[in-house]
Amino acid sequence: RARTHGPTHKMVCLLGREHASHRRDVGIARLLPSAVLAASWSAASAVVVAAAVGPQHHELLGSAWTEALARLAPTHVERKRLEASGQAQFEASTARGIIPHAVLDDVFPGFFVHGVANEIPEGLGDEDGCVPLPDWHCFRKSGPTSHFENAKNLQVTETSMGPATQMLMGLLRSGAWVSLLQRITGVNNLIPDPTLHGSGIHNTFASGFLKLHTDFNYNAELELHRRVNMFIYLNDDWEESFGGHLELWNRDLTRCDASILPTFGRVVAFRVSEVSYHGHPNPMTAPLGRSRRSIAMYYYTATPRPQSECVRGPCRTEVTTLWEEALVKCPLTVASIDEERSQTIAEDLPETSVTQVDEEGVVPMFEVKASAEADALCNHAAANHTQVGLVLHGFNVLKPARTSSAADCCILCASLHYCRSWSWGRDERHEWWQHCFLKGRSRARSQRDDCCVSGWWPGRSRPRR
Repeated sequence: RARTHGPTHKMVCLLGREHASHRRDVGIARLLPSAVLAASWSAASAVVVAAAVGPQHHELLGSAWTEALARLAPTHVERKRLEASGQAQFEASTARGIIPHAVLDDVFPGFFVHGVANEIPEGLGDEDGCVPLPDWHCFRKSGPTSHFENAKNLQVTETSMGPATQMLMGLLRSGAWVSLLQRITGVNNLIPDPTLHGSGIHNTFASGFLKLHTDFNYNAELELHRRVNMFIYLNDDWEESFGGHLELWNRDLTRCDASILPTFGRVVAFRVSEVSYHGHPNPMTAPLGRSRRSIAMYYYTATPRPQSECVRGPCRTEVTTLWEEALVKCPLTVASIDEERSQTIAEDLPETSVTQVDEEGVVPMFEVKASAEADALCNHAAANHTQVGLVLHGFNVLKPARTSSAADCCILCASLHYCRSWSWGRDERHEWWQHCFLKGRSRARSQRDDCCVSGWWPGRSRPRR
């Protein structure tokens, strides 16, 4: 009951006589429930891959398959963790009025994901940002669509993929995985993409990007409606400063609601609609030799999405990919990069004595020993501006510390050449009590609030009101 081309044709040949009826080329969605369909394809992948690799790899791949499926069993502790976390994230994002989504780490066995990553070339791009290998489609830097997707490569031919990657594709179509995804997303009767139309392997090189967009809503070949996108990221030791964050925006492109680092083994799933704007729109700054690699799988249903998710007419109307551009960069992405950069200069901190975190996780208290310069900046009215009942906003150059006084918070900031202003929680009833926030922005925003006392130096740029 599967289409007889590509890897599904091999499945028909290898599964045995009891599946001979599957050879007929019939409509997928109309005849098979998603769980049955997915189970057939996952079994096919296991058989095909087992036949394609040698005995040394066979045992390793078999172990990966067994452990991955075991984790997805309904009674397994990992399955329960993933389901609970995913459902909570989808419910929370839905309640906030943003794209329903979940970010899950440690979903699949690490050695399995490493096996997949090792089969996908990293940093092997030519000057036009293309993988110079057969069966790869490239959105070139010099191509006609380079304004929308740049230096991005796509591999959709499963028979050209490595054995571990083929096995992962089968797992993503398995009944066990589809069942979990349905529980997390709240979308029932999901059907995984059998032809990898736009999904498969994605590989984007340095300076590449994917502008904000909404996806096509209908696969005419399969006569199915696209409902859920899912990505597995394969980027080991991927730093914030490399960029490539997946951004999720609101329907008016006035607010960036999420910025997700594409780090190794991370799984992101979100519900697709005509207003689910997403992408990684900023040119990546990853070093040469690194590229942003992921596995994508799209899931469909035989029935249209709810009308509430369709803004361009009836949900049965076919809508293609729509590209847009926000007027500003995502502040969440900028903040993430700034935070990492601040950690790289943590050795500039003045000498401190830090108490141990207690069982309740109390933030350590800094006992600052002031240098002569810091003491001069903080204890002379002419050198600094301090106001009670004022809190400063903006990006923190370090995670909040605890200091015993506002003076110590000031000294801590003055001791760091990249700190421009500071706020200290003075109200013991407030959650920020004794917390010292160090600001790196030259023009931090401020507002009146009795919770805090704040200060800045004219030479380090006074914050904007």
